[in-house]
Amino acid sequence: MYSDSTGNSPEWWHWVASGAMVVGGVALMFTPLGILGGALVTAGVSSMVGGYLSEQSGGSFTAGWVGGAVAGFVSGLGAGMASSLYYAATISAGGGTFYAMGSFAVAGTLGFLGNFGGSIITQSWDNKQIDFTQAFVSGTIGGILNVAFVPFSAGANVLSKFGYQTLSVGYSILVETISQVASYGIDQVINGSHNYRFNRLTRRFG
Repeated sequence: MYSDSTGNSPEWWHWVASGAMVVGGVALMFTPLGILGGALVTAGVSSMVGGYLSEQSGGSFTAGWVGGAVAGFVSGLGAGMASSLYYAATISAGGGTFYAMGSFAVAGTLGFLGNFGGSIITQSWDNKQIDFTQAFVSGTIGGILNVAFVPFSAGANVLSKFGYQTLSVGYSILVETISQVASYGIDQVINGSHNYRFNRLTRRFG
């Protein structure tokens, strides 16, 4: 019923907070702060994915929830800004290359920083020894995927501003989900390999 070690925090607050981020983010998408709204929607979904995967790997739900929310928000912000720049490139008579290069740079940088930071936060929250390799892998996957999906999230120039922002949010959520699951899978493979070698040594010398 409770997710924290002291028993003072009910688990349902994660769902309420994530839901509030999604609802608030969707509302903001209809305003000039649409990019910020998209980042909040991504953070809301990513927080729940991160919490679930953290539990599956032996950590606390709260640690993964916080890390996922941070990763989703920063990465989603990068995806929204990048899609906006790429969209500008598609309708620009001059300077389109500049906008396009900027979009990829923003997407990759914030995708990396969001996922790298989210991984560090998740590990720190559970008082684990920080595995910077795991964080780097998570960040790299997020950065690469963010860059790869920029043209798709921007859409064609026939779409309205709200249209490409909506596509951006959808692809941003997909990127974050794939990134977190891939990072979790790689971590499980690495840990499984370490445990296998340890068990072999134990049987040999134990």
